[in-house]
Amino acid sequence: MSVIAVRKNLPKELTSYDLIKSLAVILMICDHVGFIFFPEEMWFRTLGRLCLPIWFFLIGYARESEIPKSF
Repeated sequence: MSVIAVRKNLPKELTSYDLIKSLAVILMICDHVGFIFFPEEMWFRTLGRLCLPIWFFLIGYARESEIPKSF
C-alpha cells in the first residue's frame, strides 16, 4: 500500500505536526511510566527526555500564534 493510498483515508485536518505531537506524547508517557513503575531503569527516562526538544520544535514552527475561538 502506498503512502498516497494511506493519505486518502486520513482526514484533511491531520498533518505531519499531529504525527510529531503523537510521538512526543508517547515519549512523555514512557518517561512517566519509567518514573513511577521502573525508577531503576534509566532507558525509560532517556526516551522520555526526547519529548522536550520535540515540543520546542513544534512551538518554534507553529503556524499560528493564536488559538481559534470556534472549532
